[in-house]
Amino acid sequence: MDEATMPDLEAKPVFMDEEMLHEAVMVQIPTYPRIENLEEIKYSEILRLQLEFRNIPKIQFLWEFTSLTRLDLNNNLIEKIEGLGCLVNLTWLTLSFNKIEKIEGLESLRKLELLNLTHNRIAVIENLDTLEKLTHLYIGSNCLEQLDDVLYLRKFETLFALTLSGNPLSKEDEYKYFIAAYFPKLMYLDYKLLDAKTKNEAAVKFHLILEKMKAEELQIQQAKETEQRQEDEAKLHKDAFVEFLNGSYMFKSMFKDDPEAEILPSVPGMADLLQTYPFSHTFAQCRDLEDNYYENARKIAATTLENIAKKDVEVELPEDVKLLFKTKETVMDALATGHDNHLQIIIDQETQLIMRTNIEDNELERNRMRTSTIHRYMNYLREQLEEFQ
Repeated sequence: MDEATMPDLEAKPVFMDEEMLHEAVMVQIPTYPRIENLEEIKYSEILRLQLEFRNIPKIQFLWEFTSLTRLDLNNNLIEKIEGLGCLVNLTWLTLSFNKIEKIEGLESLRKLELLNLTHNRIAVIENLDTLEKLTHLYIGSNCLEQLDDVLYLRKFETLFALTLSGNPLSKEDEYKYFIAAYFPKLMYLDYKLLDAKTKNEAAVKFHLILEKMKAEELQIQQAKETEQRQEDEAKLHKDAFVEFLNGSYMFKSMFKDDPEAEILPSVPGMADLLQTYPFSHTFAQCRDLEDNYYENARKIAATTLENIAKKDVEVELPEDVKLLFKTKETVMDALATGHDNHLQIIIDQETQLIMRTNIEDNELERNRMRTSTIHRYMNYLREQLEEFQ
């Protein structure tokens, strides 16, 4: 390790502040010829920021640099990756020669292509899942011990260059061939080209292991697809069951597309009911009816489930109907969802009727006031006419 390039770990920490950031921005001004008035400088327009060799212990105060594409924080005293959440346009991040022990705080940097973590204290490669565009990863001279831990990086299909030298794992006999075998698309390892000869030799050495791994990965992928398909199928059955319940139930068709609440009074017997009882009482009865319906439906569903499980069904049910009763949870969830939908429809209709009644009452009161005003005015005119006579 070149001591001349290492940060002075005994030096006094210098925390990031407005003055430091302004100074760093001013260094960049010559590369921004369009900026003539220094008072017009906006941090949100700065694309690159260099903060190396400053003994910075903590990353902070960077939230205004939203357009930043490159950030250099190498050769400092940083112990934790943090304060980068707003730098969503960052494509280049250098954190080499620091005191970082854990990879974290990079979740929002989805555009990041180059990440340099060389010469730190990292023991595990982790928390990089969101960096789908990562092409260059430099993580040499850290504390990585197990070659198998590097397999975490296989998910990054765009990975072009990888540096691991200086870690304990790089001393393994089959280190270079292991990486070449498991990362066939990788072009550079430890700053050296992985040529075709090396890749071919690696494929031969790890042929059986690679075949086994591919089979395992395929099996895992198929299991995930099967699980997702089952979840989609269960949701489809549940939605279909809810739609079936809603479509066959009185309230759904009664209130459909009825913003003015005109359909309800036309239901046979409903007009008399509305005149006999106040709205609150009428709709309370509707809710009671829905509750009774729901309880009866639950009992019927439970009985049907038991009969299907025992294969004791008097009438042979179609396969699509049997699928609706595949699991107790699906059926009961569907019934509960349908019940909630029905109650909400009743509540909405009650609200619409009450609002309409209030509007009509207000209109009637306004008409009475207008009539009274007209009568008073007529009396006034009559009195004036009598005086003239």
